Order: sequence, then C-alpha cells, then structure tokens
Amino acid sequence: MSDVDVRSGGLVAVDTDTLRSLAATLTLSAARLEEAADALGRAASSSLAAGLWVPSPQSTVREAEACATDLAQALRTLAEIYEVAEREALARIGGARGDAAMAAIAARLQARHEVGEAAARLAGAWLDGRHDEIERQMRAASPMLGVYGPLAPALTLLTTGVRTAGRGVVLAGDPPLRSAGAVASVVELDRHLSAGVDAAPRGLADVVDRMPGQDGLKEGRVRVEEYRHPSGEREFAVYIAGTRSLVGADEPWNMASNLQLYFGEESSSYVAVEQALAAAGAVAGDRLHVFGHSQGAMIGAHLARQGDFDVVTEIGFGSPIQAELPDDVLAVSVRHGDDPVAALAAGGIPGVAGSADSLVIERVVDPAPRWSDVAFTVHQLDAYRETAAAVDASTDGRADALRTRFATLAGAAMVTSIVYGAHRAPPPLPDRRRRTGGGGGV
Repeated sequence: MSDVDVRSGGLVAVDTDTLRSLAATLTLSAARLEEAADALGRAASSSLAAGLWVPSPQSTVREAEACATDLAQALRTLAEIYEVAEREALARIGGARGDAAMAAIAARLQARHEVGEAAARLAGAWLDGRHDEIERQMRAASPMLGVYGPLAPALTLLTTGVRTAGRGVVLAGDPPLRSAGAVASVVELDRHLSAGVDAAPRGLADVVDRMPGQDGLKEGRVRVEEYRHPSGEREFAVYIAGTRSLVGADEPWNMASNLQLYFGEESSSYVAVEQALAAAGAVAGDRLHVFGHSQGAMIGAHLARQGDFDVVTEIGFGSPIQAELPDDVLAVSVRHGDDPVAALAAGGIPGVAGSADSLVIERVVDPAPRWSDVAFTVHQLDAYRETAAAVDASTDGRADALRTRFATLAGAAMVTSIVYGAHRAPPPLPDRRRRTGGGGGV
C-alpha cells in the first residue's frame, strides 16, 4: 500500500496551526530552560563562594534555551510563509483559469499583495498536476486492453474536459439542486437495537463497513442510525450507497441519477435518502452525520449544503464532486489519485472545504498501470477500506477532530439502526377508506 497523504485541502497541505502550537511549546520549554540555567548559575556561584569548584552545565542549558527560542521563531515565520503562499496561490488559481468557481474562492482568500514566484509555482503545479497520476496510468495501460484500448484515451479526454469546464466543485454560493420532479419510495429491510460503545463506528474503516450492501443486504441503499444519549439528546447518522446499476428502470441509484446530481439536478436517489431519514424519525434541525460512497457521497454533499438537518459531519469516499460547506461542518474527502470517478472532482476545492479541521485524505492505490485501471477497481469500497484503515492506524494529529467525532457517537446509550431499500416508483397513496364494524363499508 502506498503512503496516505493527509492535508487540509486540495492545494492547502500544511497545518499551520500545528506549527504555531509546536512553536508555543518550544517557547515554554525555552522559559523553563532559562529558569534552570539561572538556578545552575546560582548554584555555581554558591559553590565558588564556599571554596568548592564544581563543573556546571549552565552554558549547555543556555545553548539549549537559545536553540528552542530560535526554532520557535522559525516555526512561526514558516507558518506565516506557508499561509501567504497558499493564499496567493489560491488567488492565482482564480485569475489564471477564468473559472467562476475558482474566482469566487479566490475573492474570499486573496491577500492584498502581489503574487510571489513561489505562490505562482504552487498554483501552477496544482492546476496542471491534478490528473497526472490517473492519466499516466491510463496511457500506460492502453496497450494491455486489446480491443478495449480506446477506453484509456477516452478517459484521458474526459479528465481534460472536466478541468476545462471547471466541473466537480460546488461552491457555497451555488444554487441548490434544481427540482426535476424526481420521485422515489423506500422500504424498510432491517432494523435492530444496540447498546454500548460497539454500536457506533470507531473510525473510518467502520464507516465503510456500515455502507449499505456491506452487511449482506444487497437491496440496501440507505442506512440510518439514531443515537440516543444518556442526557436524552439524540442525533442521526446516514450511510448512503454508491451506484448500483447503469440503466435499471426501477433503480434510483443508477447512472441517470449520477448525471442529474453531477450537473446540479435533484435525483430519485436524493429523494430516497430524504425519505429514509424521515421514515427513521429524523426531523428538520436534528444533528446529522453524513457518510457516502461515490454517488452516495454526491448525495451527502448536497444534503449537507441544502438539507434541513444540522449536518455537522460530511465524509465522502470516491466522490465525483466536492462541495464547499459551512465552517461548522467537519468535511472529509477520501479519494484515490488513480480513481477515475474521484477524478471527476478535478482536484476538488483547492482550499479548506468546511471547518478548519476538515481534511483531504488521498493515496495512489496501485501505481503500476494495469488493465484493471479501466475497470474502476480502485474505486470500490474494498480499496477505500484499506485507505480508511491506514488513517485509523496512524497517529497524524490532523485526524484528531475526526477521532473526537467518533468518540462522541460512542457515548450514546442506545442506537437504532435501520436499512432501507429504494424504488423509483412514488410511494403509494394513503388508503382513505374507513372500515366499519362489519368490514364492508367505505
């Protein structure tokens, strides 16, 4: 498995808060070293006054103090340099592309000074390199595909088109999904009640394991969990499946829904998720955690930006889009650099997509070109579970907020989990007949 890259945004890679926190720790250490050096100096003076000379480590401690002070200042300066370079690079992205989406981001982040050479290189490298890995693999895999060889250059043309059109990014100011009269209905497939910490996901790998279809219920499309805390408060989590069929007439999770969502239109799958939440008892204003894979991640992103719920967590695996969310939403985008579906997001938001703790988690699953690259193997949940497990096992401090979020869910006293199937057909009309005692009247 290749290394997992954890960063704050598509382009923003450095956690400057961590640099400043380390600088503060070093400053405190320097102060304590200064106190120790003073104490050692007094001890040495007392020894000399008593006619006893004892070698003193005071000079070594003074050197350590100076080193800690200098390093703390260097870290603060480095944090400022990174922030300036990233802001300038984001501003350059908005101006260079002529893209309204990126320009809107740049307008909010642009610093009041000239774009420097380092920022220009940073912006250029990000803009030009967003699809380098997948395009390299597709070109190299083409000779292995036989009669399917044209698929590889076709995918490369697709990534080029996505970059040119500026698709895959949904900004805070963009309109909500357009209504297209989509209809759907859901049916409950399974329900169970659990207690204790094991009822909540402990990390990203557990989230993947709870995705509909991973539990043996192949008809499952949406899983809703209700968490009841000892205080009486409740919150919900929803897990949304990825595409299940290309053209299934009765399947909300088909390619038609993919295209609708990608181009800003409400789909039957989106309607089905709303119905599943309502059927599970969630109402407007309820606290909600949203988890999705592929098409499910697209639905989750739109639910987080336009739904009636208090969405506090949005985690997407292999999403074709990335949405800019409010700064109180912990947004986590897990994607593979060689995933053709994730490539449709064209690198996603170059800055931070939600709260300051939001993350982009990325890795290249299989750097070697293979015929399976065109079969979307690295897009499947098995591959994303490996990435999730690697993050869970890491000690990267940038994932601490995510770990805290899971720990909060684990504090629930009772969890109700319901799995729903879905159909494109509208829900049946309510039976308005009133039966009499004889059973025959209406």
